[in-house]
This record gives sequence, C-alpha cells and structure tokens, in this order.
Amino acid sequence: MSDIEQVGDFPVQITLRDGTIWVDGEVDLSNAHHLRSAIEEMGDGSRTRVDLSGVTFIDSAGLHAIQLATRSLNHGGRVVLVNPPSQIVKIVALLGLDRLPNLEMEGRADG
Repeated sequence: MSDIEQVGDFPVQITLRDGTIWVDGEVDLSNAHHLRSAIEEMGDGSRTRVDLSGVTFIDSAGLHAIQLATRSLNHGGRVVLVNPPSQIVKIVALLGLDRLPNLEMEGRADG
C-alpha cells in the first residue's frame, strides 16, 4: 500500500511499513478516504496500527474517516493510533472518539 494524494500544496502520504500504516502530511476532506480505506483493508480482526507522528494537520473529515473505519472493523479488530500529536489527542477526546471500544492511543509524539 502506498498512496500519495497531492491537493494544491498539501500532500498526504499513506504507506504500509512493518505492519503499521504510516501517515505523513495533511489529512483533509480531499484525501481522508485513502486513510479510511487503508485502515479497513488492514482490519482483519487484529490490531491495526496507524502511526500519526507525521501528521501536520487533520480536519473533521480525517477524524471521521478514522471513526468510520474503526466502527467497520469486525471480529474484535482494533485501531491503535500510534504517536498522535497532542492536538489530535485533544480533538479525539473532545469528540469522544477515545470512548470507542476498539480505538486506542499509544505513545505521544509531543507530550
């Protein structure tokens, strides 16, 4: 899996390395569907790790993509957001996404 979506000057790159989905750049309405698809493709009943340490921006569409992908997992599948920047941690908590039973966060990129 390797997908680069260039929209204006704001690209996002989503790659699969070492069993983890790595997201780099800005996730927004124009490219959030790539993130959702990547999570759903990996969701095989195990832990799907999504490293967000390279994310510089994420809008509501990006967060909604994570929420929808997480809810679509079957058979005990879990999404683990790895090293999310503090802004993402705060927004996830504010929206209540941290209460989804199969979504967890691991590590912090900046506190």
